[in-house]
Amino acid sequence: MLQNVNPRTAKLASRNHIGALLYIFGFGMAGAVVAQDPETIRLFQDESYYNDACRGGSGEEAATWQACGARDYIAFLLGQRGYCYGKENQPGYQQEWHRC
Repeated sequence: MLQNVNPRTAKLASRNHIGALLYIFGFGMAGAVVAQDPETIRLFQDESYYNDACRGGSGEEAATWQACGARDYIAFLLGQRGYCYGKENQPGYQQEWHRC
C-alpha cells in the first residue's frame, strides 16, 4: 500500500498520463495530432483543460475569462510550434488540432 500519497496529486498525475497517451496515439482518429515531445503534449493537455473551463464557465466570473485567456495563449503557443485548429470553412464540431 502506498503511504503519504496525496490523492489529489495522484489523481492529477493519472489524468495527465491518460491525456498524454491520448495525444501520443492520436485519439484513434484520422488526422488527429500526434505530438512527440512532452512539452507539446502538455500544451495540448492544458489547452483542453482551459477550453473546457472557458466554455463551461459563467461569463460573469473572472475565472472563466482567465481560462479563456489562458486557452487562447496556449493556442498561440501551439501555433508557434506548427499546429493549427480546424481547417478553412470547416464546421466547428469537426475541428481538431493538426499539423499546419
